[in-house]
Amino acid sequence: MLDSSDLRKVSGSLVREMLTGHERFAVTGASGWLGRTALELLAGALGPEDFRRQVTGFASRDRTMTLCDGTVAELHGFHRLADLNPPPTHLLHFAFVMRNRVVAMGVPAYGQANLAILSSVVDAITRFRPRGVFSTSSGAVYEADGLFVANIETDPYGTLKRLEELAIRRVAADIGGRSIVTRVFSLGGAYMTRPEQYALGHFVLQALAGGPIEVRARGRVERSYCAAADVVAVALACLLSDGPTDLIFDSAGEAVEMGELAGHVRDTLQPSDMAIERAWDPAAAPDRYVGDGTQMSALAARHGIRMQTLADQIQETASYLAITGQLAAGGSAGIP
Repeated sequence: MLDSSDLRKVSGSLVREMLTGHERFAVTGASGWLGRTALELLAGALGPEDFRRQVTGFASRDRTMTLCDGTVAELHGFHRLADLNPPPTHLLHFAFVMRNRVVAMGVPAYGQANLAILSSVVDAITRFRPRGVFSTSSGAVYEADGLFVANIETDPYGTLKRLEELAIRRVAADIGGRSIVTRVFSLGGAYMTRPEQYALGHFVLQALAGGPIEVRARGRVERSYCAAADVVAVALACLLSDGPTDLIFDSAGEAVEMGELAGHVRDTLQPSDMAIERAWDPAAAPDRYVGDGTQMSALAARHGIRMQTLADQIQETASYLAITGQLAAGGSAGIP
């Protein structure tokens, strides 16, 4: 069976086969989780020399960043996106101030910051007229009843993500380009930022420390996990091949309850006798945050991408956190 690093290499080789040699990529939010993942996949597909020539990453400031595969990426400040020359043929957009900043910033400032990022990206798409745009949205755009959130006061993150979807799809259509939007639910894999704030990262850190694994959820909580590398690989395959010009789909992954997830982490990383601790409250309201991965799974199969299993994601997450020393580098914003 392929391990997760082998799976990333296979994804990179599949992307390489689709490249014509003339693509140029701009990556916003390049120092975040999905941004770093995208840079590593492109580096593997292009090789070091073509990567330096054909890929430009943007973060909040100029900086140099070393990826897990040893690639050194020179990132530019986000304000320099408008000056990119030659223009990109594809834009991969991950820049966003994440929801954990809402309280500290306040809703008005939080909204203004994200709308400023979106305005710059829309302007760049209009100016550069790329053939394809890939952006990540969130499962947070959905209400519990399946309708879309539309209240910036009560749910600024989900509402702004929905507005971002609409704006980028519209401007891509206006220029005759292809738009791919993935609504991301829960992720696993390398480059996880703030792992202690995510259930998967929290469980992995505790298992690496020798346990026990503490499940904080007191009621039934379900999530669906997809490898960050698979999100990027499927989107790139769609961008670089013939197909629909406007695709939007949820990230894949089977539903798993938090107690089951803790068990999977224990069984993957440590002896099966490691304790799992949980205070159960039968009266606690259930919490289900699970996407419909049917379309993404079909797209992966169409392009020959074998997506990582949950065990693969646990192993890759653990390997990355062990190497980086417990906490992954990165900031609280989408363009740290």
